Amino acid sequence: MFARNVALRLRPNTLNEFGRVFDAQIIPLLRKQPGFKDVITFAMTGGADVVAN
Repeated sequence: MFARNVALRLRPNTLNEFGRVFDAQIIPLLRKQPGFKDVITFAMTGGADVVAN
């Protein structure tokens, strides 16, 4: 089993856009990968730091 941890910093006021793009483009791409189970994303409201596991 493999796990990927991704941490990134967003530009100010782009958290909502990131959420839309992540749900619409990134998740479908990950689901096509063999062995993909699920993703958990942590973000603080109004914050710029996001962590996905």
